[in-house]
Amino acid sequence: MREIKFRAWDNLDRKMSKTIPLIELIGEMPERLFGNHPWSHLIWMQYTGLHDKNGKEIYEGDFIREQYYTKKKDTGETRSMELIDEVRWGKYQDDEYDWTTMCWLLGNNPLPTEIPTYNNPYWVCLDFKWEVIGDIYSNPELLEEK
Repeated sequence: MREIKFRAWDNLDRKMSKTIPLIELIGEMPERLFGNHPWSHLIWMQYTGLHDKNGKEIYEGDFIREQYYTKKKDTGETRSMELIDEVRWGKYQDDEYDWTTMCWLLGNNPLPTEIPTYNNPYWVCLDFKWEVIGDIYSNPELLEEK
């Protein structure tokens, strides 16, 4: 079972909180976590249950550097691709197969939990890696790099 825990960005102090397991969060008072700040100054982010290539936990609001390594099926030509995107919870709609779901998203696509398989007759994904490089509050400049 996936561990449910959160972290929070404090808009008053401009800092990220420690990670808080849900069971502790239910029993904690906000004063014990952040002093006397009201809850309205906190922006909560949930743990996805996933880790990056360095073992760092991935949270909602994190920026992930994705690295994909692919090979062309007929020639064996290899390519690498690198993207930076934000992790968020949202609605994903697949128009090709006409279905919609709520899930963790990386950009506008579902956050994969294993090497992606493409419905592509030309390319195969050999490997992919993620690295947490910041978050939307501590590193807003990464929004501009996307």
